[in-house]
Amino acid sequence: MEFNGTHDFKADRKKVYAAFLNADVLKEAIPGCTQAKWGNPETLEVVVDVNFLVLKGTYVGYFQITEQQEPSHFKMSVNRGSIQASASIDLADAGGKTTVSYNAEATLAGPLKVADNIAGKQAAKSMLESFFKSVEKQIS
Repeated sequence: MEFNGTHDFKADRKKVYAAFLNADVLKEAIPGCTQAKWGNPETLEVVVDVNFLVLKGTYVGYFQITEQQEPSHFKMSVNRGSIQASASIDLADAGGKTTVSYNAEATLAGPLKVADNIAGKQAAKSMLESFFKSVEKQIS
């Protein structure tokens, strides 16, 4: 499953970049997230309650920051059981705003494999938009 797109934020790049790495902002922005905390500077632990299609339950994920060029770029990955995913996020100034571009790829297995279809991809895109809107609301 691949995702890519952009989102414009009405905030400067440094503020948006900092928000993407702020555990409190992420906890509020990630749909279903009940906990987000940094275990070390490169590892974010999140606990998410999922009620998505036929998937229900509480899941723990560890996101690794694998590359960082503050405040314009970072890469992250998660490799946990049924999911292997990575994302590249780029931030660019856009006339007083910030444009965030993302490219992500996920391989789903086991019970998560059921979401690897058009409906699952549309639902994931919807959750991404919800995530971006929540981050924007928090930094406005």
